Amino acid sequence: MKKMTFILVFAFFSLPAIGQGVPEYLKGKISYPQFDFSTWVGVITTDAEVLTFDPSLDYKVAVDVYGNQKDSTKIHGSLEEAARTYNLHLANGVPKEKLKVAVVIHGMAVNAILTDEAYKEKFKVSNPNLVALEAFSKAGIDLIVCGQNLGYLNYTREQISPLVKVAYSAKTALVTLDQKGYSFLDVGLK
Repeated sequence: MKKMTFILVFAFFSLPAIGQGVPEYLKGKISYPQFDFSTWVGVITTDAEVLTFDPSLDYKVAVDVYGNQKDSTKIHGSLEEAARTYNLHLANGVPKEKLKVAVVIHGMAVNAILTDEAYKEKFKVSNPNLVALEAFSKAGIDLIVCGQNLGYLNYTREQISPLVKVAYSAKTALVTLDQKGYSFLDVGLK
């Protein structure tokens, strides 16, 4: 079984200006190779010396998305991290045809993939996450939801975005993706 270690540096997200736009010192330094639906999915160009694109590899990432979003008017933070992961790989030189991403959604993050009608019924606002789901789908990212969570949260298939496919469970989906050579990346909200 092929394993890769991903080291996440969250310093970018501990900036004092989160939620207030890009700080002055970052203006003009952030790019958005594929996704730009949120300020915080951008990447900063670096002079990377190691672990840049290797043409002998196929990059396959299973992104684990979970956790409760506190502000229902904003895109779920884990979906932003999934988008940023994709952007980071492109910025690191990985061509789209060598990048395969599956986003596995479970726990309270399931609320982020509700249809607009179901989201409005629950949160009294339009679903801000649909723009991310549509962008992911257009980019060829597989969107997968835990069927167990749908049952436990009493959601029907009709309440979930049709862009998302139902797996038996997040656990079985992640294990299956691992067996297919995907590297696991936890970006859940804690």
